[in-house]
Amino acid sequence: MATKEKAFGEMTKEERKERRKEKRAARRNTWKQIWQAFNIQRKEDKALLPIMIGVMVAVIVVTGLITGLAIQGNWVTWIFMMLAAIMIGITIDMFIFTRRMTNTMYEKADGQPGMAGWDLTQLKGSWRVQQTVAGNASLDVVHRVVGRPGVILVGEGNYNRLRGLMNSQKRSLARVIGDTPIYEIYVGHGDNQVEIKKLRSTIKRLPKNISREDVESINARLESLAAKKTAMGMPKGPIPSNAKLRGMQRSARRRSGR
Repeated sequence: MATKEKAFGEMTKEERKERRKEKRAARRNTWKQIWQAFNIQRKEDKALLPIMIGVMVAVIVVTGLITGLAIQGNWVTWIFMMLAAIMIGITIDMFIFTRRMTNTMYEKADGQPGMAGWDLTQLKGSWRVQQTVAGNASLDVVHRVVGRPGVILVGEGNYNRLRGLMNSQKRSLARVIGDTPIYEIYVGHGDNQVEIKKLRSTIKRLPKNISREDVESINARLESLAAKKTAMGMPKGPIPSNAKLRGMQRSARRRSGR
């Protein structure tokens, strides 16, 4: 059983000193990671540093003009406004850095098998994600998300091959979830497809059709069904080559005949 962590006021002098030391070490580690990420991004994104410097200069200049022309403050006001400008500039620069780093990550990962599944796991809140609920030997896979909109099937791979997998999943789902809405999303760059960097935002914009309680109920039913299939020896995820598939089918028949 986990022990309850002491409140800061209940600690001894040595424990407080150790706690402060741990917090300082954690902050240093965080800033070290940010600095490393910045240097990596700066080397790959040559425009990053000029943009960040330009933003900082622009914020300071605009703040200076406002202070001089509109406020006409004394030196205390100038110091306060300049410090405020620097803080605003840093905040904007951090936002720019984070966005450009994220875009670079998506550009590198675009087209790599499994990237859409990983991206779906970053959904927070009442979203329930199950990766690779269907697939084939060509590494075309379908992921499932259960949320307030209903059930969302996300296809990753060749669009034409995925349509058959999607239709099969929709038929199976309809027998379990009834009239709950089912959405299809295909990841890619073609018509009727969604770029991976826009995948989560596209899902979040879908209308809310069911309650949070229904989300949990539907997800529990689907997980229970998947567990039963696994117990029967049915393969989960991408289907292997034909030779391996035939062997797995024989194993499934032997298990069901016991």
